Amino acid sequence: MGDAPVVIRRWASGRPRGVPHVEIACDESGFAGGNLVGGHAPVLAHASVRMDGETAASVMAGLRARMDGGPRGELKAGALLRRPALAHSLLAADGPLAGAARVHLVDTVYFALARLADLLAPGALVMATLGTDLPRRTSAARILHARGPAIYGPERWRRFLTTASDLMRTNSRWTAPEPVAPFAAALDDLLATPGEVADVLRPMRAQLPAAAAARAALKADPKLPTLLEPVVPALARAVTMWAPADGTLSVVHDDQSAVTPERIATIAAGTGLVEVTIVDSRTDPRVQVADLLAGIARRVATDHLAAVTLAEAGTAQPDETLTALLRPLIDPGSTWADSGSWAALSPASR
Repeated sequence: MGDAPVVIRRWASGRPRGVPHVEIACDESGFAGGNLVGGHAPVLAHASVRMDGETAASVMAGLRARMDGGPRGELKAGALLRRPALAHSLLAADGPLAGAARVHLVDTVYFALARLADLLAPGALVMATLGTDLPRRTSAARILHARGPAIYGPERWRRFLTTASDLMRTNSRWTAPEPVAPFAAALDDLLATPGEVADVLRPMRAQLPAAAAARAALKADPKLPTLLEPVVPALARAVTMWAPADGTLSVVHDDQSAVTPERIATIAAGTGLVEVTIVDSRTDPRVQVADLLAGIARRVATDHLAAVTLAEAGTAQPDETLTALLRPLIDPGSTWADSGSWAALSPASR
């Protein structure tokens, strides 16, 4: 490891003197490139830690020492999860992350449904900020998430999710050139089955012209934040959680294509964010610590989200000790809808 992190790019608006300043390091686990409904990564975790480089380097060195050097290359969460005592020590109440870390959890399917509800809600959309804000997580999205699969069955529901995803994606070569019609057909198929979910979906049908206009605006200006990109709104949430009320904030973030200067500027408006530095995570121990936290959180949250399936299959249940240690670090405003898993993950459950 070099003496200083390798900086890939930096955005800065200028840091005023004489005010309190906080610096955090961030990384994510579970990035799926906008394919939120494919099932490959049902959970995304975005972690932020407030820790200086010397302390972070000491944490990483200590973990490697207890692993007899650890694996070659960058130390990842999977290596710690295979040695539960190490993961427990990292998250312990008297450990290095106590009071110095937060992790925002995203149920990716719920994120997509909530964003769809935002896109197809009556009223004008502010396209410049929609992709940097967390979805509003309306009751409509919660009903769709909770009841849609059971009512329509896996095949019809998967078709709906896929066409809804295609409707909102403008940066994928796999998306149909004109995805509004396939989505409308999938929507009409679901509307043929009356009930509570159909009642939620029906008003969306009238908003399809607005969705088409939104797609056109996004394609016309690729610098606008994409709708199915949870990393950018998760970063915005980290800024909200960490920025001092009377001071400024800087962020060191792992290299992430979605974190562009234009999107950072949108996040910074009205907040204390004054600088974002994108680094090679392999050279910055602070980002490596954030990466470990994000990876552990994603595994724990994924296990809880699938707990019923795991129980039916007779396989191992979530690590309750690890869950209890992680719980105080979880953002209570995480993008989550499943009440059963959230009862185990929520910091309010302590």
